[in-house]
Amino acid sequence: DARSVLAGLVISGSPRGVFCNAAAPTIFNCRILDNTGFGIALMAGSAPTLVNCIIAGNASHGISLEEGALAVIDHCTIVGNRLAIVGGSPIVTNSILWDNSPDGVTPPISGGAAVTYSDVQGGYEGQGNIDELPRFVEPGQWANPGTPQVAWVRGNYHVFADSPCVDAGNPAFTPTVLTTDIDGHARILGSRTDIGCDEVPQPVHVTWLGHAAVRIAWKDLVLYVDPYRLTTSPQDADLILITHSHSDHYSPSDIARVRTGKTEFVAPADVVKALGAGQVLLPGQSIEILGLAIDGVAAYNLTKTNHPKANNWLGFVVTVGSSRIYCAGDTDLTDEMKAITDVDLAFLPAGGTYTMDAAEAALATRFVQPTLAVPYHWGTVTGTVADAERFASLAACNVKVMSAGQTISSEDWSRDFTFVAHWTFDESHGLIASDSAGDYDATLAGGPLWQPMAGRLNGAILLDGVDDCITTPFILNPSQKTFSVFAWIKVGGPGQTILSQIGGANWLLADPSTGALATQLKMSGRGSKDLISSAVVTDGQWHRVGLTWDGSTRALYVDDVEVARDTQTSLAGGTNGLRLGAGPNAEATTFWSGWIDDVRIYTRVVVP
Repeated sequence: DARSVLAGLVISGSPRGVFCNAAAPTIFNCRILDNTGFGIALMAGSAPTLVNCIIAGNASHGISLEEGALAVIDHCTIVGNRLAIVGGSPIVTNSILWDNSPDGVTPPISGGAAVTYSDVQGGYEGQGNIDELPRFVEPGQWANPGTPQVAWVRGNYHVFADSPCVDAGNPAFTPTVLTTDIDGHARILGSRTDIGCDEVPQPVHVTWLGHAAVRIAWKDLVLYVDPYRLTTSPQDADLILITHSHSDHYSPSDIARVRTGKTEFVAPADVVKALGAGQVLLPGQSIEILGLAIDGVAAYNLTKTNHPKANNWLGFVVTVGSSRIYCAGDTDLTDEMKAITDVDLAFLPAGGTYTMDAAEAALATRFVQPTLAVPYHWGTVTGTVADAERFASLAACNVKVMSAGQTISSEDWSRDFTFVAHWTFDESHGLIASDSAGDYDATLAGGPLWQPMAGRLNGAILLDGVDDCITTPFILNPSQKTFSVFAWIKVGGPGQTILSQIGGANWLLADPSTGALATQLKMSGRGSKDLISSAVVTDGQWHRVGLTWDGSTRALYVDDVEVARDTQTSLAGGTNGLRLGAGPNAEATTFWSGWIDDVRIYTRVVVP
């Protein structure tokens, strides 16, 4: 009835995700996903109100209205269903209706819907409506298009800050039912409300300046942490945070390069005394300054004497808008660090000697669990890029190894920086297969055929087993990095190669004797053996095949199930590019006869 409320639920796997019969509930902040029939079915005069909902990937209609049913639909994202809205006369505003037909042609709305200030694929009459790509963070996609097995592959339906849906909602909108979006952000963050289930915050731009120096910019505010060895004098700091008094963190000459007459300071007591200005912050204390919340976190050594706990030196958790950024300072893995939660971006020292080393910093990520971690305190006083890369290979979260002066936006913090290469093979013509994750576009040789509608995920490439292959400039030395590689394949034959390193080894192939998935990437020298599974992949069906290496263990996967595993002390190195569809030296018997689709490479272990 009208008193019913569904809030914050994930509703999935049902013939009808939500069924209303002569009911008028309020449904908000719900994710109605991947149901085997309708997302929402409304009957017998039902009149629900839907706010801040994602209705996606349902096997039938997103919302079905029959028998005089009505609905008010506000700030919803309706995507990847077989039609978005069918029947009735719902009122739709501030909503995204996109990709709701596998053929990409069928209109998303069937019925008499009144739609305003919404992004509707194909266009729809109504004030303020647009027909522009929403710019989802991770668009979903239709798998097996044109076949009875067509299905929606789920995405991330937040939109980027440059989406046409930002500040494009009803200018007269005033939050009434809810004052926040699906993530809890204030419903209006810009000049007017956004279209869709989420309101996009103003991005935060963070620059690593080298060593332990960080610059944070948000709106018109600029914050520095431990400015050191700066090469310019922007004098743009609204706020400077200093973690402790060592000269590579408290540098008066660098402070002078960024401070103005109005710059505020927050630091431990000994730094404030030396500086002659600022607010003292103790570990465990919190303050608010310039609209920012700043938490002091104890930073000290457990066994070394360089940073005594008694000095009350600091790391900082800074809340900027809706983002929480942790700059750990010079510290080991302490109980205080282990207690930190809800961090979006963490700068963790990984250079060793005076602070955590790479392994300790990686362990810290298991406690802090940031969305993204960046190793710092390396490259100058102590530590090298090898320490940073080792941290990246061991961390329990997404990692970005930044170069000094590099800036990263909060829009990218959830991006997988270990996802380094991705060939979708969704093109329809030409000799280039684009790399959608990096800059490693591949080149077709021998005349492979594009198959725009015949892939496992959209398109694929068809190889003839004679002389067709694809070469890439992507180089990954197996002796130096952890990695994972996955691909969709179909048909092929025993002894044929899926992926190899030119002049090196077959990374993935069908075993010459059985047609089962195997790898010949192994230790150098006598006694090393191929890893061969019992999972046959040459049976004419689509299979997702994969290989992972964590520095000591090889594992093979077929259809996201582990099918073989062993240990190796190391892998033989290789410094050439990768080849798809033929062996390391393009031997005649190694050319793949069949389809290859959606090849992905990560510089971490990915467990499906």
